[in-house]
Amino acid sequence: VAQTGNPVRQGMFIVQKKGAHEFLKLEEGTPIIFILGGSQGAQVINNVVLDALPQLVEKYQVIHQTGENNFKSTASTAGVILKGNRYEGRYHPFPYLNLLSMKMSAGIADLIISRAGSTIFEIAAWGIPSIIVPITDSNGDHQRSNAFAYARTGACLVIEENNLAANVLISDIDRIMGNREERERMVVGARSFARPDAAQKIGRPGRNPPAVPLLKSSGGKVSPVARSARAITSSPGPAINKVRPSLANIVGTSARTARSFNVPASTCHSET
Repeated sequence: VAQTGNPVRQGMFIVQKKGAHEFLKLEEGTPIIFILGGSQGAQVINNVVLDALPQLVEKYQVIHQTGENNFKSTASTAGVILKGNRYEGRYHPFPYLNLLSMKMSAGIADLIISRAGSTIFEIAAWGIPSIIVPITDSNGDHQRSNAFAYARTGACLVIEENNLAANVLISDIDRIMGNREERERMVVGARSFARPDAAQKIGRPGRNPPAVPLLKSSGGKVSPVARSARAITSSPGPAINKVRPSLANIVGTSARTARSFNVPASTCHSET
């Protein structure tokens, strides 16, 4: 059995910072929050972001991939909420981000907010601190498994969907953005999770055993990703030990749930 990691889209490993502010029409010097809801968007996240928007734009610029189906309603509501706000121009909604836009957004983002699908592997490859909001009722509970596996590296903070609210999101964004040491730990954790050579390993069956799914698939079965994610935090290998974190950040998680995902209960706190 080989620990391979999960392949990332070609061209997504290298982000693009040069010219990104001009391309995305962002101002220099203001921190950037990059919100990803997956290709279809995430209306739950969109709604909470809208509630938090007036406070967010006071301190941050927001790049928000809303999903194509949700774009018109989200952008329209945001326009009403921010009408007359001096920082209205700091909010940048997009229905979808192509490869170049995604690479530029990642190149200048200070913090990412995302679901717990395959995007986790791109965030890890970029080495960017993140807040992960798994879907509560995903098939086989795979998104929560994914999120907790990633959190065990120290790369992210997890907010469970039933605890997601504007005040919780703002509080956690401010806490992370105000703590440089925590962001640096998240960067190290993310990079420890990334496997840049995953595609090459999977593509050389003669030299490597079949891939072990890193995370659970939508069918709920353990794919090569779930076992690989577990191996990342339990493997005795020297590269892993160098970045092995002491804490996982889970918001709104009970001790029983923490134990079920092999996350120390002492590292969890509940916000309702």
